[in-house]
Parts: sequence; C-alpha cells; structure tokens
Amino acid sequence: MLNPIFIQVHIKNVMICCDSLIIPVQSETLAVEGMAEFLRAFHRIKSHANAETQQEKTKQCQRKQTEKKYLG
Repeated sequence: MLNPIFIQVHIKNVMICCDSLIIPVQSETLAVEGMAEFLRAFHRIKSHANAETQQEKTKQCQRKQTEKKYLG
C-alpha cells in the first residue's frame, strides 16, 4: 500500500510540471465547491513553484556573472 504522504508529494510534483489539467466534475454543489478549493490550491502550488524556479535562475545568473568577473 502506498504511503499517503508519498501520494501527496507525487501529485504535487505532477501539478507543478503540468501545463493544464482535465478534471471531470459532477454538477453538484459540493463537487463544484471542492473543485474551487482544488483550483485555489493548484494555483498556489504553481505560483510558489514558479517563484522558487525564478529565484534559482537568478542565483545561477549571479554565479555565472561572478565567474566571468573572476575568470575574465
């Protein structure tokens, strides 16, 4: 049996990597409310991951500029 934490991490990684989602939903009030909550979490995860990626890219550029400064 898979560990629920492993499943959560796996789903989170998939959500970060994907460009779009197809999610079937029933047209019932609770299903729609649950989907709204899921989409808020999805956007929060994506924006956090994008911010971390951008920070890492900035650090890489700074390292390259520092290397050029010392080597050039």
